[in-house]
Amino acid sequence: MNLTLLSAGALAALAALAVPLLIHLVRRSAQRPVDFAALRWISTRQRPQRRLVLDEKLLLGLRLLVLALLALFLAQPVWREAPSAQAWVAVVPGVELASAQALALPEEAEWRWLAPGFPPVGITPPGPVHVSSLLRELDARLPASASLVVVTPAMLEGVDGERPGLGRSIDWRVAAGAVPAARAVPAAPRLAIRHAAGSGDAIRYLDAAVRAWNPRQEMPPPDIAATLALPGAGADVLFWMHPGTVPGAVLVWAAGRTLVIEPGADVEGAPERAVVIWRNADAAPLATAEPLGNGRLVRLQRPLQPAQLPEMLQPDFPALLRALLQPPAAPAVAPAEFHAPLRAAWNADGEGLDAAVRSLQPWLALLIASLLLLERWLATRVQRWRP
Repeated sequence: MNLTLLSAGALAALAALAVPLLIHLVRRSAQRPVDFAALRWISTRQRPQRRLVLDEKLLLGLRLLVLALLALFLAQPVWREAPSAQAWVAVVPGVELASAQALALPEEAEWRWLAPGFPPVGITPPGPVHVSSLLRELDARLPASASLVVVTPAMLEGVDGERPGLGRSIDWRVAAGAVPAARAVPAAPRLAIRHAAGSGDAIRYLDAAVRAWNPRQEMPPPDIAATLALPGAGADVLFWMHPGTVPGAVLVWAAGRTLVIEPGADVEGAPERAVVIWRNADAAPLATAEPLGNGRLVRLQRPLQPAQLPEMLQPDFPALLRALLQPPAAPAVAPAEFHAPLRAAWNADGEGLDAAVRSLQPWLALLIASLLLLERWLATRVQRWRP
C-alpha cells in the first residue's frame, strides 16, 4: 500500500499559503491609543517593544489548511493497494490448459493468459499475441518480489529476433499445445506509375513484372499514366518517372507509402541515411532506401531501361522488384526452448496486475467544502465585529 501523487508538480500551488499570512498582517484589528495619567511619569526614552502579532489565529490556520488541501487536490492523490499474490503463472495462448495445470507449479499462484490485459485463464484464450512485447510489459508491472512462471507451447509465434531481457529470473516451462499455423503471405503492393514521354520500354517491363505478382488477376492492374497528377489513395507504391525536383504534393502523398525515383529526379531535404538494398553481380549498388517521413524513399541508381539495367530482363525480376518494394517481415516463430528470456541488468518493480487504485480526490473535495463552510462561518460571525 502506498500513496501516490499523479501530478506532483501541482504541489507548487503551496506557494499560495503566503497570501493569507500577508492579508492577516495587513488587515490586523485597528488599535486606538488610550492615554493614562500614570503614563506621563514614564520616560519618553523608553519605548515599548513591538512584536509581530497575528489576529484571528484560528481563522488563519483554517485558511492555510484549505489552501494546502487544494494543492493536494490538484496533485491528484491516489491510494494504491497491490494484490497479495507472490507467484504468477503466465500461459501463452496455444498451450493446452490441462497440460499446464499438470506441471509442478507454485500453489495459490495467479494464473493469467499472456495476452493484452493479461486476462484470467478462466476465460476463452485470446488469439495470436506478440509474446516478447507482452513478456516485457508483464515483467515491468509485477512487483520485484513476485516470482513468474511462463508456460509456453513448443513453438512460439510473435517473438522478436533475439531473446528478450527481463528484470527477473523466469521459470520457463514448455507444455503441450498447438503449433501456430503458417503466416499468411501479405498481399502484393498496389502500384502507381507516373511517367514522362519516352518511357515506353520501362513501363512495359514494370507492367509485366507487376502483373506477374497477380496471375489470377485478383487485384486491379497498376495505375499507369503519363501525367503529373497524383494517384488515388489506394496505391501503396508510386514510381515517379519525371525528371527534376519531385513536387511537394507528391512527397505529402507518399507519407506512409513508398516513393521510387530514377537518377534524373531529386527530393529536396531528403535525409542522408540511405542504405543499399539492391546490388548487381559485381556488387555495384542499383538501389538505395532511406526514410521519407513515415514512408520510404527508394532511389534507383540507374534508369529503368533494359540497356542500362539488364537485370530487368532476368526471369526473377518480378520477385526481386516485389522484395525491394515490400521487404519480408522478420521471422516471428521460434522454438520455445531456445527463446527463454535472459536476465537483464535492471530490476523491475511494478505494482502488480489489477492493483487497487482509489482516488482520494472525492474525499478531499468533501473535506475542502466542509472547511470552507466553517471558514465562512468564522469570518462572518457577529461576535467577531463587536468592540
